[in-house]
Amino acid sequence: MLKIFWLLLISTFKPAQVQGKALILFDPITSPKSQYSYYITDVYQLENLLGHFKYTYFHHPIDDYEKGEIFKYDAVFYLSSVAGIYTPKAFLEDLLNYNRPVVWFKHNFNNFEYELGVKTGEVFGFFVNNVSYGYNKKGRTGFYRYVKYKGIKFSKWFKVDSSNGGIEWDPEIAVVGVHNLQKARIFLKIDWWGYGKPKRSEIPYIIKSGNFWFVADDPFSYTAPYTPYVIFCDILHDILGQNHHQPPRALVRLEDISPLTDPEDLKTSVDYLVSNNIPFSMAVIPIYRDPHNDLTVYLHEKKDLIEVLKYAVDHQGYIFMHGVTHQQDITSWQKYNVTGTAYEFFDNDQKTPVPGDNVIWVYQRIHKGLREFSEAGLPVTGFEVPHYGASRLDFSIFGKIFDLNYHRPAIYVDSPNNVPYDNQFFPYVIYWDIYGETLIPENLGYIGNYLGERLSPDSIINHARYILAVRDGIASFFWHPALSRQMDEEHFFGIEALKKAIKNLQAMGYTFVGPKDLIEIKEYFR
Repeated sequence: MLKIFWLLLISTFKPAQVQGKALILFDPITSPKSQYSYYITDVYQLENLLGHFKYTYFHHPIDDYEKGEIFKYDAVFYLSSVAGIYTPKAFLEDLLNYNRPVVWFKHNFNNFEYELGVKTGEVFGFFVNNVSYGYNKKGRTGFYRYVKYKGIKFSKWFKVDSSNGGIEWDPEIAVVGVHNLQKARIFLKIDWWGYGKPKRSEIPYIIKSGNFWFVADDPFSYTAPYTPYVIFCDILHDILGQNHHQPPRALVRLEDISPLTDPEDLKTSVDYLVSNNIPFSMAVIPIYRDPHNDLTVYLHEKKDLIEVLKYAVDHQGYIFMHGVTHQQDITSWQKYNVTGTAYEFFDNDQKTPVPGDNVIWVYQRIHKGLREFSEAGLPVTGFEVPHYGASRLDFSIFGKIFDLNYHRPAIYVDSPNNVPYDNQFFPYVIYWDIYGETLIPENLGYIGNYLGERLSPDSIINHARYILAVRDGIASFFWHPALSRQMDEEHFFGIEALKKAIKNLQAMGYTFVGPKDLIEIKEYFR
């Protein structure tokens, strides 16, 4: 038994697969100007993306840089999030002699001149004039917002909370000037929106000079399928010299199937997918628990449901274990602690791991779920954590137990209480994330009508258009079979919503595939 647990802690990197090594530098967390707890999240998101390109990575604050360090790496990224940070002379000098990809984000580019006396306009062909912080006076707002890429108009995040007048946005953009177009190529521009429009309507957003890339923004701030984050996901192909060319592919997942799922509801969705030769995945919860009514139901007891699941597996359906009970009795919110509504590996009320979270507990819980599938005679392809919520430890164990996972990993803030910042989405397969997981993407959300939110298929369709801009792009969404036959006013979509989403994605040029079409995987019979 101890041998098993030690194996769980061994890195999942396979040396033969590694395509390169990247060094990621960021502003020091000790800076008095820095909200240290958030800037490291950009580093983690970048590292996850590098997992698509089979890069390993190492990161540390810029002030810990040692002379000659970058020459040990195949690519260098500097996430400069705080204006006015000192950049070590040794780093700047080394960059001038480094001939592999360099990506510098937003701030402090003028330190070449301040620290070394280098005229960036002459050496790189461009320079940074200043930083635009947008316009926000007397309720009137404007900022550099729109980026057109491959004929698609992307937008930086902008959201107004009408209840309190608050704004969610990140208006900071480095204003770049071009001195020599023979040396500097404007790769992309960004356009202004709203009030306070400047004389120049467009400014460079990404500019390239030889091996040196400058991004005038933080693409990891406020991400969505329509934001420049997705553009950066694609441009990483150019930066790292991996020009992948996969045709547009799509994934659909049937969500929250538990022992209490009506087999007819599931069959309605499965029959439509099978009849149209569409591969699909199924998120299946093996044990249903309602502690308030002292109810526990096991998957192996539901013969009619097992029959439908076996039919699905025989017709291009793949089962992902969606937690074990999709609830956890010892969390703080027991009022709602019923399968399908509650978290399992995370206490979302307290924003902390569940009490007793450790390697042995997670492994034993997962193994209990796998035994239930084995007793039901059903194969398991991989894992999806309930509500995408778990501790860092848990995610690392999911990556050790399963060859393939199907969720958005949580990005944690480096702070004393380790608060989760967000769940990162991807437009393509991630061969290893920061936890060692191999992930297939879910990036479009779900169709449904829960808690008063009407999430129509139009949202899936509209957001899928942006994924078309990404090489290796995969548009991925999920659907709850419980809505298949519900056509009343409250649940007004019914199976037609699933049909609409699939038909429209196919009309865009997407081909629906299954997990095994994306990556070599194995099935679990435990």
